[in-house]
Amino acid sequence: MPIKFKTINFYAFVTVFLISFSMLTFEILLTRIISLRLFFHFSFLVVSNCLLGIGASGSMISILQNTLVKRERFWIWIFSLLYMFSLVVVYFFILNYDVEPNIYFSSLKEMLNFSVFNLLLSTPFFFAGSVIGLVLTFNVEQVNKIYSLDLLGAGLGAFFCPIFLMTTGAGGTFIFLTLLALAGAMIATPPIYNRMIIVPGLLFALFGLLILPSLDDWFPVPTGKDNIFITEDISLKLGKRVTYSKWSAISRVDVIDVDKDKRIIYGVGKKQHNVSLPEEKFILQDASAGTYISNFSQNPEALEILKYSIYSAAVMLKDKPRVFIIGVGGANDVWAAKINNATYIKGIEINKQIIEIHKGYLYNFSRDIVNDPRIELVYDEGRSALIRDNSRYDVIQMAGVDTWSALTSGAYVLAENYLYTVEAIQNMYDKLSDGGIISITRMGRDMETLRLLANIYTALKDRDKGDFEKSVFCLHSEEWTRTVLVKKGAFSKLELNQLEQFAQKGQLEILYHP
Repeated sequence: MPIKFKTINFYAFVTVFLISFSMLTFEILLTRIISLRLFFHFSFLVVSNCLLGIGASGSMISILQNTLVKRERFWIWIFSLLYMFSLVVVYFFILNYDVEPNIYFSSLKEMLNFSVFNLLLSTPFFFAGSVIGLVLTFNVEQVNKIYSLDLLGAGLGAFFCPIFLMTTGAGGTFIFLTLLALAGAMIATPPIYNRMIIVPGLLFALFGLLILPSLDDWFPVPTGKDNIFITEDISLKLGKRVTYSKWSAISRVDVIDVDKDKRIIYGVGKKQHNVSLPEEKFILQDASAGTYISNFSQNPEALEILKYSIYSAAVMLKDKPRVFIIGVGGANDVWAAKINNATYIKGIEINKQIIEIHKGYLYNFSRDIVNDPRIELVYDEGRSALIRDNSRYDVIQMAGVDTWSALTSGAYVLAENYLYTVEAIQNMYDKLSDGGIISITRMGRDMETLRLLANIYTALKDRDKGDFEKSVFCLHSEEWTRTVLVKKGAFSKLELNQLEQFAQKGQLEILYHP
């Protein structure tokens, strides 16, 4: 029999808005959780999981629409309730399900394990898609208004998820989106069931609001990763060693203790490993990308190790330079610029929590740079901050910004970050003072160094003031790091002599010399 459509009811408008709001918040939250539990590139599967669930709901509605239309509001209500309950089940499933972060699909068991994990993640999207699909299917004459509310709810979900992550963590964000789903289910409730649902719904909402600030502390998202390799010989165990943990819009930042025998400074030569290092902690982003933070404030004598490290390679060539640093991290770049008598240091850090660690949690480690009037630590995105800056700098420096280790497959090397593009290098070059130097340090050895040099060559074709080969100097330190120095103009004989002596004293290897 043909389906008869009715004028849309107010409840359908509100339900679509609330379910879309909740679903998009949940989708974005899942990308952050999967990046933490597994690895960065697996978080893209969340979009596929969402499409799988919504696509399956559309198929179900197409097959059963003649049955569902007989009790339209009832089924919208039922699927709203199922969506809300599936959120609770799936969230705690994600927290407790044993899935290996290093997935190679080398066995049938591993493939089935990962398939179950992803199929369960799709179920809330199936029920949410069913709610939205039913409203659209049975109210096609109002589809433009319904879809506009669907988009509005989705947009608000994308807007508020990062805000809730930064303020309440993953647990608080989960409670927020579940309460949105509850509100949608209560609005969709048929009048004959109102008495049955209102009191339990309000009690559940009150309970959710009470536990919202604390759920992330009670049930933190596990990393899924047992340890992180710092070098080929050194690894740090994760888990219960975490002393600080806070979510940001882009990752969860954790701080773990570092045993004395695991302390290290990247970017130094062989002989520097014999130097006694100060107390260190390790800052992690999504349990993968990491940076050491050293207590140089209370152990200033240990700053000697940075004097002949790659962090000083560019700044030591300049007399009282102005330095722009992209990616503060543990602040070794900042310390190196400070001990090389920089007159102004501007450090840009995309992760607000790392700035807060320097100024708050580990203030005793960083107080000498936090309180230095010459040093400005800014929460911003490096490239956009540089473009907006009207100043010129003698040195623009990046050391290990973003992560390569998180991409265990080796895919996307340098592709996931817009700091290394031809246009980004041109932006940096244009912000240099005459004779200024760009210093870029990467962790990928030959493959990243060669690609980076190719990008620099392309970027400077119409900007280079001399022969390209005379404007580049490359250094290799211990533990995987490669540093490329690019000067605005050719390196002078004096500067090349200084770099040779610098490499000799620090026992760094010169990979390319003009």
